[in-house]
Formats: sequence, structure tokens, C-alpha cells
Amino acid sequence: MTGVRRVVLPALVAIAFGFALLLARRAQAGGVVTNCANDTDLSAKLAGGGTVTFSCGTATIILTGEKTITANTTIDGGGSIALSGGNANRLFSVNSGVTLTLKNIVLTNGYAEADGGAIVNSGHLVLDHTTIQNSQTTSPWSGGAILTTGPLDITDSVLANNKAGNGGAIYPRFANAHVTISNSELHDNQTTNTSNGWGGAILVWDGATVTIDRSDLHNNAARNGGAIYNHLADSSITLSDTKLRDNQALQFVGGGIFNEGTASLARITVSGNTAISGGGIDNETGGTLMLTDSTLSGNHAISSWGGGFSNHGGTATVSNVTFSGNDATEGGGFANLNSGTATLTNVTMTANSSHEPDQGGGIFNDAQTSVRNVALAGNTNLNCNLFPTSPFQSSQFNLSTDGSCNFGAGRDNIPDMKLGPLADNGGPTLTQMPAADSPVVDAGAGTGCPPTDQRGAPRPAGAACDVGAVEFGSSPPTPTPSPSPTPSPTHSATATPTATPTGGAHHKQGDLDCNNVIDGRDALRPLGAAAGVPEDQPGGCPALDAGTPDFADVNCDGAIGPPDTIAIEEFAAGVALQPAPPPGCTAIGQLLS
Repeated sequence: MTGVRRVVLPALVAIAFGFALLLARRAQAGGVVTNCANDTDLSAKLAGGGTVTFSCGTATIILTGEKTITANTTIDGGGSIALSGGNANRLFSVNSGVTLTLKNIVLTNGYAEADGGAIVNSGHLVLDHTTIQNSQTTSPWSGGAILTTGPLDITDSVLANNKAGNGGAIYPRFANAHVTISNSELHDNQTTNTSNGWGGAILVWDGATVTIDRSDLHNNAARNGGAIYNHLADSSITLSDTKLRDNQALQFVGGGIFNEGTASLARITVSGNTAISGGGIDNETGGTLMLTDSTLSGNHAISSWGGGFSNHGGTATVSNVTFSGNDATEGGGFANLNSGTATLTNVTMTANSSHEPDQGGGIFNDAQTSVRNVALAGNTNLNCNLFPTSPFQSSQFNLSTDGSCNFGAGRDNIPDMKLGPLADNGGPTLTQMPAADSPVVDAGAGTGCPPTDQRGAPRPAGAACDVGAVEFGSSPPTPTPSPSPTPSPTHSATATPTATPTGGAHHKQGDLDCNNVIDGRDALRPLGAAAGVPEDQPGGCPALDAGTPDFADVNCDGAIGPPDTIAIEEFAAGVALQPAPPPGCTAIGQLLS
């Protein structure tokens, strides 16, 4: 017996030592914040990383200083917690190589006299059902909500009412700043720098990339780039199934988007934006922009060119796009100038207007523009203004209701294009459907047109493609509903689902981590559970208190604790000092029924 004790007692000492390490590790690995009166408890739970949750009802915690995240951390507010910088300090800084995930929480009133009013991210930042609002930098700095030089993923979240000198909400910078935004809303952000003022919602800089899908950017304001300013040729933006509406660049250009990098825009709606020039979109020298399957409507260039789109020295490719109801001094729908290069294919351009006589309510061209399968109808102050030295570089299969575009006999002065109003005709954006007897039907190229129309409907439906963005007689695919951006979390408690006990079927008694080996790691789990710091169970492994008796109650005495630990350690050591389990209790190492 003495020999056996010599085997077991060191093992028990090892258990105690291991348990102490377990407690130390768990103390530094997240936890539940129960005191929200100040940030002391939160600071303690953040030490060492892990998952932090809250159990203090609806609360706003004012952070007394910036929290530096040095290990992978998840903060889940459960829809009832707000963290505030108190208009005095930034909330978080994320170190390189570290991931911070924010879920179901509101961050508010961050402040910095440097880039990044609420968060500076040098690692990987994830926002999931999170709101960042009312945060700011002083005017020389950028990123009212976030400065990121690393990956940033935003899903089902809201960034609102943030301010910075540039990049009212987000400032991605450098090549490692890969930003993805999906099903989210950025609104009422603005710039404050009176010299630059770039990007009311987002300033993209120095090789950063931004991808936005199924989101809504509205009511943002800047001097340049009311919603987005994409700066420098090595920066890029990709937008799909997204709305840019009611943004403003009231001092200069690009009410919705200013681009001098690379931009790929598909199935977007650009509406109600305002700027001096480029009311909806401005593509500058060095910029390369592709716009497909989209609608630009009701945008305004207050005192210059390009109400819908100004291509001011850049390269623009526009295909399957509707321009409707935009206005400018010159080129109410589209303007190409300053040695820009533009290609327009299957474009519908109606009811746009120029403020000055004969300045091209539809198209203003003073550069190199090619048009193919384009329909211009009912634009005020001429469908086209072509400078004497700037006729269309190429022109094929186009139609106009006046003679200003010089399309030629049978293509100019069409009495009535018979296009319907801007409406939902299927597909992701509003379009104008031709009537069955419209002159545009089968009047386009027989080959070489886009394989689908703006709605995603196949082309051609008849003998040739229709002129314009919509193919009459062809149906788009059945749409998949796009979810609306999720509202910002509210301070109402969200119920946490309760786990359903799964029992221990197909697992061995005592194999508490379900790895088919019974050893000291299994022995530690009952101790942790008894101390109130249970280890997380691996996926597919029952909870320690699941079943009858409990999965971790290996000696079937009705409690989980040290006797279970000793029984497992004895089994692992090949000895059995504990009494035999009572009748009906599965022996350690045997398959549970």
C-alpha cells in the first residue's frame, strides 16, 4: 500500500499544481463583468484575452483610459452594453498579431488628438452587430471611428455620427489594411478639416483595399468624396449591391465617391448625392473605374459638370447602367473631360438636365468617349454636347431623341423612345423598361453586347440586343432577398440560449475532454467546475453537468468535485484506491450508455 501511495500522492500534488495553473490561466482569460459602475472589472477581465461578457443589465461603462488589446479577445455586450470614451479618450488599441472581436455592443464618444477616435487597429478587428457612434478626432487627424493598418471585418453593424479631419468614420491605410463591410450602414459621418476634408465616411489611403457588399452609405458629408474618397493609384474599392444616397461634397467633387485609385462598382444605386462637380461619382486622373448593372439618379453637380458621373481625366468603363434625373451645369448625366477615356455600353440616359443651354443634359464630351448601344431620351438642353474637337471616338447602334449626338440617319431624332419610368422591373436596381413597340427593341448590336442586361436578364431576347440598359422580353433570375442593414444594438437585454444536456452516449466514463485518452487533463476538469471556473468543452463533447448522473460525476455521488478528480487520476496511474462505484454507475474507462 505504501508503494501505491508513493505513486498516487505525487500525482495528486501534480493535480494541485495543475489546478493552480488552471485558475491563474482562467483568471486571465476573459470572464463575466458583473460591476459596470466603472471600468475596473472590465479591465481585469480584459487582461490576457479570452471572451468577455456582461451580467449587469443595461449599462454604459465609461472607460477611464484607452485599453490596449495584447491577446485575442472577444467582447460580447449581449445587446445591452455601451462602452464610452467620455469624449476624453480613445477606447481600444489592438496590437499587431492580435484579434479583437466586438459583438452586440455600442462604442460611443471616443476621442483622440491623433488618428482613430474610437479604435486604432494594428492587428485584426472584427465588428459583428456593433455600433460605433459619436466618436471623433481633432481636425488634423483621420478616422473618427477607426484607424486600421490591418484587416478589418464589419458585419451587420452601424457607424454613425463620427467626425474626423478626413475619413469621418474609417481610415484604412497601407497595404495590409484589407477592409470588408457587409450588410452594414454608415451614415451621418463627416469630415472637419477645412483644407482637405476627404471622405465623409471612408478615406482609403496608401494601398489599402475596401470591399463593401449589401450596405447603405447615406447622409455623410465631406469637402471631397461625400461618402468615399479613394486616394492614390495603389488603393482600391469594390462595391456590390450597395446604396450611396444623400451624401454631400459641398466644397469640391464626388458627392458619393471620389476615385483616383481602382474602383469596381456593380449593382449599386447612387442617388440624391450632391457636389460641386461629379454629383454622384467623380473619377480623377489616374483613376480606373468600372461601373456595371447600376443606377445613378437624382444626383446634383451644383456649379460644374457631371451630375451623375464626372470622368475628369480617369479611365471609365460603364456598362448596363441607367442615368435618370441627374443635373449639372454641363453634362447632367455624364461628363468626360480633361483627357479622360470613357466607354459606355448599353446605357440608358433619360430626363437628365444641364443648367446652361445646350450644355448636354445627357452627355458632355471634351475627351475620348466611345458609345455603343446607348439610348438618350428627353434630356434637357440637348442629349449631347460634343466639343467641335471631341466627337465620339466611336459610335455604334445608338439612339437619340434629338440630333445633338450625331448618331446619323435613323439613329437621331427618334420621336418617342417609349421607355417606362424608373421602377422596379426585377433585378437589384431600378430600371426603365422599354415598351414592346419601343424603337430600342432589337435595335442594338447583333453580337458583342453584354450577355445579360442591368437586371441580370439574358441578352439578346430577339434578333439583336436592345439599345439601352434593359432587354425587353427577357426575365431576370429569381432574386435572393438582400437583408437590410441590422439596426444598431439597443440597451435591452438579449436572452442567452441555455444548453440542452446531451448526456455521455458514445463517450467513455472519465474521458471528460473526449479525446479517447483518460489522463491528468481530464482530472483537472472536475476541480475547475467545482471552483466555478470550468474549462470550455471541445465541440461535440458533453457539458460537464450533462446527463444523469452528470458527465463529470464519475463516482456517481451526486456532486462534481475533488473525489472525481482523484478517481480519474488513480485510473490514469493504474491504481484504484477509491471505493468501487455504486451499482448502476459506469466504471471509469467503460463506454457510457
